[in-house]
Amino acid sequence: MPRPDVFNTACPSQEILALIGSKWSMLLLCALREGPRRPGELRRRLAGVSAKMLTQTLRELERHGIVQRQDFGEIPPRVEYRLSSLGASLARLVME
Repeated sequence: MPRPDVFNTACPSQEILALIGSKWSMLLLCALREGPRRPGELRRRLAGVSAKMLTQTLRELERHGIVQRQDFGEIPPRVEYRLSSLGASLARLVME
């Protein structure tokens, strides 16, 4: 198995670097560091983010284990996002 090379565009780490290096991902990490938030709260906190971009970014962060989504199974629907332990450690690195 070849050794990982972050400088090679075919390396899987490139996808993670692109994700955490994006503007909205960084801002979401900072906002979620304050505690769990509902999507509407995040949208107000991140001035200028569209609903589509917010949803897309949250899904990507969730897919990579950086953010956790909690669905309360209520009507009307209530969902919250929070940092996973991986996301919290990443947010600490970003904020320091």
